[in-house]
Amino acid sequence: FGVTVTLKRGPRETTGVTATWSGLSEDVDGEFIPTKVTERMFRIDVTAYVIDQIAVEPQKHDRIVAGDLTFEVLPTDRAPEVERSDDGFSWIIRAKKV
Repeated sequence: FGVTVTLKRGPRETTGVTATWSGLSEDVDGEFIPTKVTERMFRIDVTAYVIDQIAVEPQKHDRIVAGDLTFEVLPTDRAPEVERSDDGFSWIIRAKKV
């Protein structure tokens, strides 16, 4: 099971991509205002991460649109923005809500 997302890299986009995700939300103490940072870890099949009809590796600053929420591919404090799953069949992508 999964959700349908749109992948964006600059002006190019691919719609109808299936992804699964898990969420993480953490409160960060800002200097003057507390801030909430929302992160998601998406899992997308290697063959499904397609830009301009070519399967590519996700890149920092790609965007993943899920419904009315947009996430930017960025590393977290704990992990890099992209890595391949242990079985090699999917990308594990960390992204922050923008």
